[in-house]
Amino acid sequence: MKSYKGWTHEQRMASLAKTKEAIRKGIIPAPSKCELCDQTEGIIQYHNDDYSDPIKYLRQFCWRCHMMYHSKYRAPESYRKYFAEVKAGKRYPPVYRHDFRILERDHGVPGGDNPRRQQSRQSLPPRSPPTPQTNRPPSRTGTLADFGLQTSEDERYERPKRPPYQQY
Repeated sequence: MKSYKGWTHEQRMASLAKTKEAIRKGIIPAPSKCELCDQTEGIIQYHNDDYSDPIKYLRQFCWRCHMMYHSKYRAPESYRKYFAEVKAGKRYPPVYRHDFRILERDHGVPGGDNPRRQQSRQSLPPRSPPTPQTNRPPSRTGTLADFGLQTSEDERYERPKRPPYQQY
């Protein structure tokens, strides 16, 4: 990891370890709602504005808002547009995996030079258009046969349940 706002990788990792320990001990709750867009589903994580105190300066962000927040200097126009839309009430679907292609596809933010991001640069299918009533993409649930898998008539495909907090 590169330095961030003058904090070294080691300082940030030490602070992150203390934050995780505070969550485990119940000193602070696991993040559950994005402070910027009110998202409660998908990956919700803490952002630390000052690593000198691993608890005091924490903010809860969904994955999309967190990554867009960190795109302020790499993609300033995308950053401004995204947060203007969120402020105006636009809601994006939750993100359930660390996939930087989502930012590139939905917001034009390049993946950067991170090898993890480069591995995920393979094509990502376009997002389903939102349904007019909810501004959310259509549900992807159905029978396993709908996905080309053999199944009994009783089995249904369901998205696996995710814990409310995903570690970095």
